[in-house]
Amino acid sequence: MSLPSQARVLSALSIPDYLNGEADGSIRHEYIDGQVYAMAGGSARHNLIAVNAGSLLNTRLPETCEVFVADMKVRIHRIDDSRFYYPDVMVCCREDDKEACYRESLCLIIEVLSDAAYSDENGHPFRGKVGTHSEGKWAPIPREMGGAGIADSAG
Repeated sequence: MSLPSQARVLSALSIPDYLNGEADGSIRHEYIDGQVYAMAGGSARHNLIAVNAGSLLNTRLPETCEVFVADMKVRIHRIDDSRFYYPDVMVCCREDDKEACYRESLCLIIEVLSDAAYSDENGHPFRGKVGTHSEGKWAPIPREMGGAGIADSAG
């Protein structure tokens, strides 16, 4: 069977439909302006770094803070759309932010990056995803752990 010569345009998926699909599915997806994108799997090293960072934070932050590793989404409100992403590690310290499958008000986002992505002026795509959404910090960590940077979400 041959594929059509033109790609099919899919209609935008509603946020409730996206969240229901994520709850029922085994593959995680990011949601951007009504479109969903399957996420690639990570390496063992990537996972170990994220778990270690999350564990370290969990033992040192106040009990009112929640530390999530990999499987919790962050919802980012933009002027013209909403987006959902899965950061490697995220910290939320707001007691009024308690959705079952995502958080909106983060004080820290940690992303484990490949060496190439980290050396590219810390230009990981997540920085653009977060924008000025929260007052929190964004911390890229290189997989080779030569050091970690922390930047304001605004720049």
